[in-house]
Amino acid sequence: MRITNNTSFKVIAYIFHYNYGKGALVEIFPQQTAEVEGPLIGRLNDGDCYVYLPGKVTCHEGGDTANNHLHLSRGNSITTENEGSGQGVRIRHYLDKAI
Repeated sequence: MRITNNTSFKVIAYIFHYNYGKGALVEIFPQQTAEVEGPLIGRLNDGDCYVYLPGKVTCHEGGDTANNHLHLSRGNSITTENEGSGQGVRIRHYLDKAI
């Protein structure tokens, strides 16, 4: 998943899956974009395979909008989950405790 941080602070994001746990925590600095991978699910042909979550999210300090621009502030993390898939993404202010 591609996550863009349009806030004034660093954010931390990761992809989770109910059966495989969570992927690596990715720090995203203000005005930067990062690709976030899900947890490792195995190896195939000498390559690592990760849970894939398609899409993109932009975090900003304003209100939510219809085009995946989501409000993020200290104490108000973002969690989106694909209904019925058991996987999603969590994004939080870097000073907030892990979920």
